[in-house]
Amino acid sequence: RRTVLAGIRGRPAREPRHVGRAGRKYSRAFRCERRLSAVGVLDDILARIAACDEVTPVITHEAAGLCDAFQAERLTLFKVSADRNALEAVLQTGLEDLRVIRLPLDEKHTVAGYAGRLAKLVNVRDAYDKAALEAFDPPLAFLAQVDERTGFRTREILAAPVVGADAALLGVVQFVNRRDHQPFPPACEMALTALCGALAGALSREGPAHVVRQAAL
Repeated sequence: RRTVLAGIRGRPAREPRHVGRAGRKYSRAFRCERRLSAVGVLDDILARIAACDEVTPVITHEAAGLCDAFQAERLTLFKVSADRNALEAVLQTGLEDLRVIRLPLDEKHTVAGYAGRLAKLVNVRDAYDKAALEAFDPPLAFLAQVDERTGFRTREILAAPVVGADAALLGVVQFVNRRDHQPFPPACEMALTALCGALAGALSREGPAHVVRQAAL
């Protein structure tokens, strides 16, 4: 676990370099240990989120650790607005200089809106691959305006709804861009489902989003 914690604190772990069969065996063992440590770190984060009464400060504090666990460049947590017509970002890593993002809660305009409205996990391999987006049922759309405004290039997206005990939508969690430029693997889908479960109880206690600033998207 110390290896992963070093990465969370800004000292990314490096795999030892060895040559030959023994070196490759040691290298595989190192990667395995690192993955197991990441699971332990993620479990600790989920426990802290599940126990909290105010989600925003806790998940903001844990954002770097979550991005490390998912090997993602960015993380956004949306909450459902008080009028239940929109998703409003309460955490948007990498976009702190922008006004708070507000997205329509429908399946026609954004990945987060799609995941929220249809209550389903969405794993996008390439946000700019229109043919792949249209292969979803129903077809998926990607809102490129944030990229155009910031110069950032969105590639992979993993998003899932946060649903309360009464089946009501509470929010959406979205990770963007795997650091290895690969699609988010099934293990990340399972981990995101667990994260949404941890968030559900806390968001139920916290109530709907109350956002003062909003972006004109």
